[in-house]
Amino acid sequence: MKINILISIENFSSTGGAALTMLDFANLLTDHNVYTCCRNVVDESTNNKIIPLCGEDYSKFVKENDIQLIHYFKSEGLLYFDEIVKTLKRSNLYVPIITTVCQKPSFEGCALTLNEIINSSKLVFIDKAAYNDKVYFYIRKKNKRMIYFGFSSEIIYETSKKKNVPHNSVIFGCGCTLNKIYERYLEVFDKIQCYNKKLVYVGSCKNSWIEEKVLNRDNIEIYPLLEYKLWQNLCKNFDIFLYVLSPNTYSSIDGNLGLAMLYEIPPIVYGPAAPKERIKHGVNGFIAKTEKDVVKYAELLAHNESLRRTMGKEARISTIENFTMNETIKLYDKLYKKVLLENPHKKNVFLINLIYLFISNIINWKKRMIAKKKYVKRKIKLLIKMLIRYNKIIG
Repeated sequence: MKINILISIENFSSTGGAALTMLDFANLLTDHNVYTCCRNVVDESTNNKIIPLCGEDYSKFVKENDIQLIHYFKSEGLLYFDEIVKTLKRSNLYVPIITTVCQKPSFEGCALTLNEIINSSKLVFIDKAAYNDKVYFYIRKKNKRMIYFGFSSEIIYETSKKKNVPHNSVIFGCGCTLNKIYERYLEVFDKIQCYNKKLVYVGSCKNSWIEEKVLNRDNIEIYPLLEYKLWQNLCKNFDIFLYVLSPNTYSSIDGNLGLAMLYEIPPIVYGPAAPKERIKHGVNGFIAKTEKDVVKYAELLAHNESLRRTMGKEARISTIENFTMNETIKLYDKLYKKVLLENPHKKNVFLINLIYLFISNIINWKKRMIAKKKYVKRKIKLLIKMLIRYNKIIG
C-alpha cells in the first residue's frame, strides 16, 4: 500500500540533529510518496527537497497532493503543530498525525504540549528515557510507541572504510551542543593522566565560556557545529569518545555518539540516561557514575591501545545490530498502515484523547489527595505518640 505522506518539522537546519535524521529517514521511505516541509529554514545550505509551508499553503498542499498521513517531527519550537491543526480544521481536512518526539517530552523548550498529545493519532518516542518520562504518565500505552532511529546502509558502509590520519596523540573527542556539555568538562579532561592527550570538541558557539577557557591551550581544539560530512571527517580520527554531559540536562540516544561507535571509537558516557541505552558497560564502552569514574576509564583506555581496539569493534557490532535505519523504516511502515486502518479520517480523535486526559488527571488528583491524607494521618499519630511520651516523662 503506497501512502502519500507529508513529513513536517518546525525548524530545518543543516546542522540540526532532528532535521538531518528526518531527511535521511524521508529519503529511505521509497515505498511511499513522501514530501518534506518545515516552517522555518534556519540556514541557506538547506536541501532543496525541504518545502517551506505555512498557514493556508499547508492545507492547500495537503489537498492538492492527496496527503493521507502527516508525520510530524517534534523538536525545538511550539508553533508549527498548532498551525497545522488549525489550518487543517479550517479547510475541513481530517488527516491523521503521527508525532515523533525527538527529545525527552518534559525537557524545557521542547516540552510536549497538550495540543500535540490530543491531536496525534500516535506518539513515537526515540528512546526509553523519553518513553518512560514520568511527567507524561497519563498518555495511554495504546497511543504511544518507542522506536529507535538507526543508521543507513550508506553510513554503515562509509564508516567501514575508516582511514585514520596518523597522529602521535591520544585524541579525546566529543560532538554535542554546548548547552548540554558538563560544566566541569575541561577540569575533568585536565585530571586525565596521559602525557600526549589531546581534546577535540565540536559544538561551540561564539564568545562562549569554553572558548575563553581554552585560549592558548595547545592540546585543545574547538569547533562550532559542523555539517555532517565535516563532522564525520573529524570524528573518525578520535581515539576515545569522551561523552561527558551535565547530569541535569537531557540528551536523546544521540546520533553523534552512535557515529563514533560505528567508527570503532570506544565511548565513556556520563550524565543523562538515554545515551547509556547504547552502552554495555565494559563491553562496548564505559558508563561513568562520577567524575572519578570518567578519569579512571579515560586513563584505562588511553594507556591500552589493545583495549581500545577490542571495545571499539564491539561498539560497531552493537550499533549495527541494534540501530539500523532499515529496522526503523520497517517499524514506521507498520505503524503508518495501522494508523490508517484504525483511524482513516476520524473527527473525534482529539475528543477521545481529551476525555481520557481529563479522567486521568482526576484519578491522579484523587490519588494524590488520598496519599496526602494518609501522610497527614501518620504525622498526627506520630505527634500524639510523642505527646503521650512527653507527658509520661514530665509526669
